[in-house]
Amino acid sequence: MPTINFKQAQKPQTKQISRLIGRMKLSNFMELSERDFAEFVKRVEKDPLFIRLIHSRNKEEKAISYKRFNGARTSRYFYELREDTVPDGDSLDLNPLLLNRREVISIIKKLGMDKFKKYFLYNEKEMVPEEIAIECNIDISDVNKINNLIDEMSIHSEFYNPSAIRTEQKIHYSKIASIERGDDGSYYIGYFSPNLARGRYFIDYEKIWNLKKNNTFSREELKRLNKLLRDLELVNKRKNTTHQIIQHIINIQFRYLKSGNPLDLAPFSQRKLAQKIEVDPSLLNRAISRRSVDTPGQGEKLLKYFFPSKKEVRRNLIKKIIMEEKKPKSDEGIRSVLKERFNITISRRSVSSCRKELAFSHSWERKKQKAQYFT
Repeated sequence: MPTINFKQAQKPQTKQISRLIGRMKLSNFMELSERDFAEFVKRVEKDPLFIRLIHSRNKEEKAISYKRFNGARTSRYFYELREDTVPDGDSLDLNPLLLNRREVISIIKKLGMDKFKKYFLYNEKEMVPEEIAIECNIDISDVNKINNLIDEMSIHSEFYNPSAIRTEQKIHYSKIASIERGDDGSYYIGYFSPNLARGRYFIDYEKIWNLKKNNTFSREELKRLNKLLRDLELVNKRKNTTHQIIQHIINIQFRYLKSGNPLDLAPFSQRKLAQKIEVDPSLLNRAISRRSVDTPGQGEKLLKYFFPSKKEVRRNLIKKIIMEEKKPKSDEGIRSVLKERFNITISRRSVSSCRKELAFSHSWERKKQKAQYFT
């Protein structure tokens, strides 16, 4: 009888449990409010080890950098830097924020918007505050004030750009971006939070491995390194998932964004998108839950709005056909219109089922009702 190696037998189960714990942690992380997420990012980026790996003047030690998302930038509304604009929140002490904001915005206006974007908003060269102060010819204290304002606007982005969606259940929604139209007619994502606009972290694991091999890190830094890398990957996963969701919405719902007509919404499956961007469907559902975006012509919309089922799309079109008909059409007639006008092929029975769900009677009854109306 072959002997059983219990250590080997336990390995698959241990790995499975580890993956499950990882998914649970990521799921909870996706559900963090925008404010809590920004606070988490701020804590990570204030870590001296992070600062060393992203701002080091030694190229071999510079193992972390920012990588901006394609088709994304900071929302144009972000640049409406008015001194009198304050967060829309009763929980904040607004007077100090207002006074501080006036002073800092005055500095930004003197600096100029181009330098503000280059050295502060995106910090493309990933300079330390001392280097930025020299480059911009301003005091280090002014650099810190501007950076603090950017942190504030990341943490309070949902207050500076509050959601206007209200429900009877009093659910709180977060407006995370605006879908904006460029001069060339294409659409891009305008994030309200600088955290998202800066993109994800690029982590050079080969450099980190070499640094560890060469004993570059102190014992304390080695203890913190793995946690720092896990935190950065968590932030990356949330940012990547959010960005891919909105980017695919733009690609799939391009006709709707252009026309603003709800009938131009295309069927869009959360499950299929989850497969495409390689995340768990439940994780994607958490990522879109209670979040919204501004659209070019139809105002603010929940992310879930852009994921209608095939049945919802067909039902809306059938309603449109019936509401616009001059002469009541039979179910077969409606089926023909769906094919001719919208290139949708379904059975007469499916048309009948949708029509009944919409509470429309048979064509002969609609014809009778119409005749009675005009007599």
